[in-house]
Amino acid sequence: MLNRSGISRAVVLLTIIAVALIIAIAIPVVLSRTDAVKRDMDDLYVKAAEDEAYLRWVQEYEPFTAIYDSENKKFIDTGAPNYKVTPYGTSEQHEGMVLYVKVDRDGNISTKWVFQDK
Repeated sequence: MLNRSGISRAVVLLTIIAVALIIAIAIPVVLSRTDAVKRDMDDLYVKAAEDEAYLRWVQEYEPFTAIYDSENKKFIDTGAPNYKVTPYGTSEQHEGMVLYVKVDRDGNISTKWVFQDK
């Protein structure tokens, strides 16, 4: 049947179904790309923390463990009273977390995403 403007109900129904299928396919693709970008951002935080840790180790030649404060680009000693770093992990895996950095006496750097205790 044709409506007043000359478009049949079947064409309208098929158009709605096509749009719904496009949306159903597009949403997961966009969401997966968004999390990929967030994971890349987390990788940049890791790289920045490792670079800062290496610089500190080269300057002081002393091992240390600390929480990396990405906002101020410095390390916060985990033994410091009332330390608090704004969480900067952005991906699903690291959301609400910060980086714990450990540098041993040989200058080997390891990082780990953690929730803050305090």
